[in-house]
Amino acid sequence: MGRRIILVILGLLVSAPGVLAHQVEVVGTVVSRQDARLDVKTKDGQTVSVALEQSTLIVRNKKRVDIAELKAGVRVEVHALDDAAADLVAYLVDILPAPRPPAK
Repeated sequence: MGRRIILVILGLLVSAPGVLAHQVEVVGTVVSRQDARLDVKTKDGQTVSVALEQSTLIVRNKKRVDIAELKAGVRVEVHALDDAAADLVAYLVDILPAPRPPAK
């Protein structure tokens, strides 16, 4: 049911003219989180800064978790909106499972 709500909200955002410049997906490792800002280091070494709002949904295994879960070293997939007049603003942060070590 929660997933349906997210999809409905996203559908409304997409259909509202002028509201959505475009969607951005950032996958990487949290470098830091300070108040309402999350810095994520991507696979190619770039650090991307994303604003967090009170409405930002933070999930792990499809269940909502507290913002305190966003600690340095945690792998995340951030879904954000990019507006030319503002920074990236996250609407969904999915905490990913830790990578498995390579088989020996």
